[in-house]
Amino acid sequence: MSSKRSAILELFKRGKRQCEIVRLLNVPRHTVSDAICRFKDLGNDGRRPGSGRKHSVNTFKNRKAIKKRDQRNPRVSMRKFARDMGISNRSVRRISKTELGLKPYKFQKFQLLTEKKLVELQRCQNLLRRAASQRWERFLFTDEKLFTVQQAHNSQNGLIWSVDAPSTSAIVEQRQHPKSVMVWGGICASGKTPLVFVDEGV
Repeated sequence: MSSKRSAILELFKRGKRQCEIVRLLNVPRHTVSDAICRFKDLGNDGRRPGSGRKHSVNTFKNRKAIKKRDQRNPRVSMRKFARDMGISNRSVRRISKTELGLKPYKFQKFQLLTEKKLVELQRCQNLLRRAASQRWERFLFTDEKLFTVQQAHNSQNGLIWSVDAPSTSAIVEQRQHPKSVMVWGGICASGKTPLVFVDEGV
């Protein structure tokens, strides 16, 4: 509509009559008349003061109430604000962001280190210092892994898509102490060690 209004005013400034503008632009006569009347009243093609949709809930009272509740407890959700105040959740969010300048921020987790973790941290720092002195070629990194022969099963995501209800195919057998084997291995700058199968109980 703004492009049509601009074209109407441009032709009007050139001295064209309303009937000629209607014929040239193929627009309704009331559109041309409204655009010219607005231009004569305001001196431009802007909107009249007070035009447009009126604010229904964006009032001083609601803004003050939202600000006061946020200052009292900033952790309360906007949805609860809206439910308690009897207005929509979208209106509360719009007032909070555009009128009050509020922004959502997430809590940052800060995990305190236990005594065991502090020891591990100190060992890692010592390891980094030793690696910086070109002694890393003498390091041997080792680890072990326990392998079990029991079928892996995830009860949360293990699903069967079927038209009919499955019978025994949906049963997963689980043992209290399944058979397992421990394997040890290591790597260094010159290569890797052979795998060592650790006997049970060692």
